[in-house]
Amino acid sequence: FGRPHVPRFMFRHVATLAHGDAVLAVALSSEYIVTGSKDRTARVWLLSSGAQVLSLAKEEPVVSVACSELQFLAASGSRVDVHTFDDPTTLRSLTQHTNSVLAVALDGNVAVAGSKDRTATVCSLPLGTVMSTLVGHSRAVVAVNVHGDKVVTGSKDESAALWLTSGERLHVFEGHGDWVYGVSLTLETVATGCRDGVLRLWDTNTGELAQELRGHSDCVYAVTQGGGHLATASKDSSAILWDGATGYPAHGLVGQAGWIVDVCADEHHLITASTDGTAWLWSCQTEAAREVVALKKQIQLLQQENEALKLQARQKKPPWITRVCCGDR
Repeated sequence: FGRPHVPRFMFRHVATLAHGDAVLAVALSSEYIVTGSKDRTARVWLLSSGAQVLSLAKEEPVVSVACSELQFLAASGSRVDVHTFDDPTTLRSLTQHTNSVLAVALDGNVAVAGSKDRTATVCSLPLGTVMSTLVGHSRAVVAVNVHGDKVVTGSKDESAALWLTSGERLHVFEGHGDWVYGVSLTLETVATGCRDGVLRLWDTNTGELAQELRGHSDCVYAVTQGGGHLATASKDSSAILWDGATGYPAHGLVGQAGWIVDVCADEHHLITASTDGTAWLWSCQTEAAREVVALKKQIQLLQQENEALKLQARQKKPPWITRVCCGDR
C-alpha cells in the first residue's frame, strides 16, 4: 500500500460474547447486540456491557441476523423469525422461501431475505407482507443490505445488484473474481466483499467501479459502512478498518482464533463474529478522546503525587514543633 496511513481513531477489545459453536452473524442497535451461531441459538446482549440478556433456541444454525431499534431478524433454515427486544416469543415468521435463507437485512420496517433459491424477497413489517421478489441472479443470493428504498444483493454468480424495494433492478456490479459474500449500501456507495479477497466500492448512482481496496490475504466475508466506518471481515482471521479516501487500511483488528465471518459497526462500536465461537465487542476512541483520557490520567497521577507529598510532610514534623508540644521552651 506504499506509505502507511495513520489512523484518527483506535479500537480496543472490551468484551467477549461466547457461544457454544461458531458465531456466524452479528448486528447491533443503539442498546443491543444480536448474534447468530452454529450452536442453533440467536442471542441478545447489552451493548453497554456485553452482558447476555436473551437466548433463543432454533431448529437449525442461525446464519444471519439483522436488527432495528425495536425488533430483530434471525435466519435459520428456510425461516426468518421476527422478534422484539422486549418479548422473546416469535412475533412472526417470514417463510416465503422454500430453500435455505442465507442472509437478512432490516431498515426500519423493511426486511430483506436472500436465499439459496437465487432470489431475495422484500417484506414490510410487522405483517410480513411481500413488497417484491428480486429475480435476476443465476446462483444463490448470499448477501443482502437495505437502505431506504434501495436493496443491494450479492451472489455466488460473482455479481452484485442494486434494486429498488419495488423490485426494479437499477445496476449490476460485475467484474468480481469470485463469489460476492458481503454487501453494504449507503446513498453514495455500494461496497462489495469478495471471495477473491478484494473490497470494491461502487457509485450508487452510476453503478461505476470507484475503488478496489486490497489488504486481506483471503476471502472477504462481510463489509459494513455503519457509523461512518468502512470495515471488512475476512477468512484471514482479521477485520480491517479502511480509509475510503486513500484506500489504506486505517486499523487492523486481530486476536480471535478463527475466521472473522461477519462485522457490524456504529459510530463508537464494532462487533466481529468468529468461527472460534466468540463475537468481540470493540470500543472506538477518536484521537481527541484518547488525548482527553491521557490528560485525565496525568491529572490523576499528579493528584496522587500531591497526596503522597502531603502525607510525607505530616510524617516528618519539624523538631521545634515537638519541643513546643512537650513544653520545652
